[in-house]
Amino acid sequence: MACIPLEKHLANFAEFYAFYPRFLIAFRDRLPQLSLGELLWQKSNFFVILKEGSWGLQTIPPYLQKFLDALDALDRRDDAAINALFEENRQMFQEVVAANYPASLVLKDCYRRGDSICFDRNSVNLDHPDWCRLHLENGRQPESFLHDKFYFAANLLRVIDEATAFAPFREIAVFSWLNSYEGFLQFFPDEWRRNVAEIADERDFHRDGGFLGQLVNREGGLNRANAEFLLQNGRLKFATKCCHAPIEAVRDHARKFL
Repeated sequence: MACIPLEKHLANFAEFYAFYPRFLIAFRDRLPQLSLGELLWQKSNFFVILKEGSWGLQTIPPYLQKFLDALDALDRRDDAAINALFEENRQMFQEVVAANYPASLVLKDCYRRGDSICFDRNSVNLDHPDWCRLHLENGRQPESFLHDKFYFAANLLRVIDEATAFAPFREIAVFSWLNSYEGFLQFFPDEWRRNVAEIADERDFHRDGGFLGQLVNREGGLNRANAEFLLQNGRLKFATKCCHAPIEAVRDHARKFL
């Protein structure tokens, strides 16, 4: 169930909610092809903040569609109107977030209780069918899942065992901003850093944790330093990359932390 109390959860929401109008104002000229509503829905993690159960919103519910339509009806150059609309709807969104607590803090079904790593059972990389793609969430909230090296390495090794029992995978892969963060890279062998299959443009980000997870701190609130970097520079601080390495190399390296 919930790892943080409702009061803290609502405080986290308030931090992000204050960030979103600033995000729209900073990016409306950088992405002029998107309306304000499209910008909020497609390029921010608003759909995660409002999630119902363990998944972020996959479709737009009526209350949110009404808000997005109201955004699009504004003069996109009118800062005061943007801020006023958010303020007018603050209470409504806060009530939604409170009503979805604590189910919204539960991780997706693929994660075991207390874990921060799982593997993708449902999709196959057609170019690399023997690759096992890992997913990551913070299962230690309000602590960081990277700070306890034994915990992370043990979780990684257990998931590798489960994955190889599930299918004849030969390679482990992760597509995430974490591949630009030393605290994560330390758990993987040298091959991991060398084998970069894809690097996303830091200016071309999407509403996905692999990109925007860097805006969330260990307690589930706004990572203010990374958020300010995004607003000031128009790009994410940490580039999202797809890195990979042979399973046995990953295993051998992770065992060093046990």
